[in-house]
Amino acid sequence: MNDDLATALDHLRRFLATFNEGDLVDEESELTADDLRAIAAAAEQRA
Repeated sequence: MNDDLATALDHLRRFLATFNEGDLVDEESELTADDLRAIAAAAEQRA
């Protein structure tokens, strides 16, 4: 994993820590904390 990706994932994980499971992050797009957790997990697996 490159440093930029590791840093971005660290920032994302800290941001996600401020949300509960299922919380809505963005109303317009209906993006949830669970969506972001899934994206982070996929990025970590592929890195």
